[in-house]
This record gives sequence, structure tokens and C-alpha cells, in this order.
Amino acid sequence: MNNRMIVYMIGRMLGVEGLLLLVPALVSFLYGEQSGIAFLLTAAILLIIFLLAGRKKPKDTSIYGKEGLALVGIAWILWSLFGALPFFISGSIPDYLDAFFETVSGFTTTGSTILTDIEALPQGMLFWRALTHWIGGMGVLVFVMVLLNLDDDGSDARGSTGTGSRQACSEGTQYGENSVSDVSDSDNGRGDFPFIWRNEPL
Repeated sequence: MNNRMIVYMIGRMLGVEGLLLLVPALVSFLYGEQSGIAFLLTAAILLIIFLLAGRKKPKDTSIYGKEGLALVGIAWILWSLFGALPFFISGSIPDYLDAFFETVSGFTTTGSTILTDIEALPQGMLFWRALTHWIGGMGVLVFVMVLLNLDDDGSDARGSTGTGSRQACSEGTQYGENSVSDVSDSDNGRGDFPFIWRNEPL
């Protein structure tokens, strides 16, 4: 398993979440709410993780099926764990497990909540809660991969332009004409992820 590539991608994904947290922080400050500090603290933690893990690209950028599955699970869990911190730090949801449940509910769009009076939340927290549902509706994985599709050198985050994976599939086992399309050029806007069912590097 390419552990360094997993750490690199997770670092970049958490960096994206850190940037997103700046938006509800701005909303909080516009409404004169002190809860904006909770967003800034969480964003600072995430951006530090990004600087430590997501800046230096590994030499081996191959992603196989097991790396893809690990990225899906770890990204979803970590986004929820860190996304719950603003609720907890600000005291809007005093219990961290309740805050975690509320965040998971947003990122999975289940619609469940532990809150009895949602409108009592500060405006910044309401915005963050709504944003988690919006991101969850898109699919956290799809949303993050679209944002990270292009790397610094113009290639995608998997280390190639994607052409190689399509050629490999066309020369090998056939899964259908559109089965290995990239997220960015998929006809249905969602994209397919061949690394989930192919044990070949992307």
C-alpha cells in the first residue's frame, strides 16, 4: 500500500476543509458572533496538517484499489471529526459526540439531528451546518476530488493526466465505454472511480 500517497492526499483534503471553515467564520464575524473564533482555530489546525502532510508530493503517486478505499473511508471520518470541532469549541453543542453526530448527519445528508431548537444556533453555526449538508449532497469524496483534480504541475492528483488509465483499460479488461471517465469530464457530473474495483494504478 502506498502510505505516503494516502497521507499526502489526506493532508490536501483536510486543507480544503480548513479553507471552507473560513466561510462560516466570516459569517460569524459579520453577525458579531464570538463563535467565529472556533472556526478559525479549527481551520488553523487543519491548515497546519496540510502544511505538514499535503505539501510535499511523494515520488510514487500510484493509487491502487486498496489506497482508493482507504482514502474514501479516512476522508469521510476525518472531515466529520474536524468538522464537529467548531460546534464543540464554541459551546453550541457542548457534547463532542453530539457535535460529531450532527456533522456526520450533514456530510451523509441523513437529515437526523440532536438539536431541539435549530434556530437557536448562532448564524455562523447555522451556515456551517447547512454547508455540511450541501457538501454531503454533492458527495464528500466527489467534492474533494474535483477540487484536487489538478495538481501544481497541471496533472491530476493521481500523478497523471488520466489518459494512461483509460488506455490501460481499453487494452485490457473492458468495463464499458464510460466506466473509467475522470471526475472532471464525466457526462453525469458524478464520475466513476475505477480504483474501487480495479487493482491497477491510476
